[in-house]
Amino acid sequence: MIFAVIVVFIIIGVTQHNVLFMTLYPLLMLSIIPVSILSVDERFGWDKYMLTFPITKKDYVTSKYLLNIILTGLGSVVIFVLSVLMKFDVKSTLVSSVLLIAFSLVYNGTLLPFMFRFGVVKGKIIYMVSFFIWGALFGGMSGLFYSENANTSGLYNNFSAGLAGLILVFAVVIYTLSWFISAKVYNKRNV
Repeated sequence: MIFAVIVVFIIIGVTQHNVLFMTLYPLLMLSIIPVSILSVDERFGWDKYMLTFPITKKDYVTSKYLLNIILTGLGSVVIFVLSVLMKFDVKSTLVSSVLLIAFSLVYNGTLLPFMFRFGVVKGKIIYMVSFFIWGALFGGMSGLFYSENANTSGLYNNFSAGLAGLILVFAVVIYTLSWFISAKVYNKRNV
């Protein structure tokens, strides 16, 4: 269902020639998939069943972190290709994609340790609060850089590629630290 919603958002963004809409919603939707899979795993007991295989708890944690990276990366590539085909401004697309990738890494990087520590059922409250906080923060930040013309080169004119790169590096550091924390707390948790 999430993939169907992503396709609809991409189609709307392409038909409206809106870079922000085409990048924002699909990449945000992709970033919630690892949490959704954790929920399904817990509901059907995979977190207990996997321990009968030669899979460690660290492997399980790593798989969720890698899934987020793979989905966000694939989504970014698809969006970039569509942007080029639709003749959108390449800089605007790259900057918005980099910022959304950074958001996905920081969002999941701050959320997943709680999910691995408390489980998805107890972590739902943290999930909802963090989604609200990050949404408000991201919405407020995007207002600082968004210009009137979202269709072409006006998007993120005030935002340098170097600053976007620094934000991405910061996000990667947060994400890596999060992985270490998640692996440690999930290893101590009784499943």
